[in-house]
Amino acid sequence: MENSKSVLVIGNGFDVALKRPTKYSNFYESELCPKNFPAPLIGHLNSWTNKGDVQFLRWMDMESAIQEYAQSRGEGKTYDGDFFTEDEKKLIEKIYEFNSVPTPHRQYDFSAEEEDLLKQMQNVGKIEYERTNAMPYWKFNFANLPYDKFVNSSPQERDIKALSAIESGLANYLNSIDCSAPKDEQNLAYQLLFRFWRESSNGEIYSFNYTSLEPLIRTFDKYSDDLSLRINYMHGSLNEKHVILGAGKETNERGYGEWVFLKKSNDNDYRPPMLVEAMKNASKVIVYGFSFSEIDIQYFNYLFNYMLEGGRSKDVKIFDYGKKGIRSIKNNIKNIDDLQMLGVNVIDVRRKGRECF
Repeated sequence: MENSKSVLVIGNGFDVALKRPTKYSNFYESELCPKNFPAPLIGHLNSWTNKGDVQFLRWMDMESAIQEYAQSRGEGKTYDGDFFTEDEKKLIEKIYEFNSVPTPHRQYDFSAEEEDLLKQMQNVGKIEYERTNAMPYWKFNFANLPYDKFVNSSPQERDIKALSAIESGLANYLNSIDCSAPKDEQNLAYQLLFRFWRESSNGEIYSFNYTSLEPLIRTFDKYSDDLSLRINYMHGSLNEKHVILGAGKETNERGYGEWVFLKKSNDNDYRPPMLVEAMKNASKVIVYGFSFSEIDIQYFNYLFNYMLEGGRSKDVKIFDYGKKGIRSIKNNIKNIDDLQMLGVNVIDVRRKGRECF
């Protein structure tokens, strides 16, 4: 049964509006992005694709790229099967043998051809070079694995480790940036949060971001005991020291096959189902920071279908910044004309400013 509760749903566009460098492109450009990790998934993310007339690196829309990769794996598509050449395997075995018997002042004995091969492997991230106790030492991205498991590990094993490397790298990157309150308190995203919190005393927030909302809210609410009672993080959070990345719902009967581990809903902390019920039951839904792309819209289709199938009106406000964003959202939402008749409004905050709240 519908109640008087209001729901605020925020995506990464909210953090971007706060001038935070939280785009996937920002993460990719950092040293914490595992762009050289030896796995087919990383190879896919390092490839280019087209969006309309624009070519872009798949890292820029990482979750869509992971979904695309998982879907293609489920359909039986193969990628570069063997990560190491036979010459590389022989060289790695030689290094393993050397490292297994550490001897002071002992030097690697590489030929000129082996030196060149090591440099090539280092340049693409297959191996790394460091100095330990003033001695050179080669190590591997699959450190601590026996030689045979390192060079012969399956694509699935590599991709499992790659996904973990992406999640931990992204968490470390987001922890490294400034997520304090904006200096300009007239910032529209900040004002939306302020007004929602003050005017909806029992309202709930559902965030798809990993960054914490608590520091922002504490700038205007210093006394509430437990903010977590009203804030829900759909894909984990930095507060919880756990972030969830991956593919969304399968779009065909084959699913993701042996790559089902890439599916976000397999994570025990995956929480969007609670959002679906909250939006269906709320009298008012406010959305900020979503493009309503294929990845985004799956969370809202349940609400839209609920409204359309029963002819149920509901106060739904979707905010974006600028004509281009508004046009894109309307194009991505099916039956937008019918939904607008039932109370769904897509609003340009740049044109209307604080009046739209």
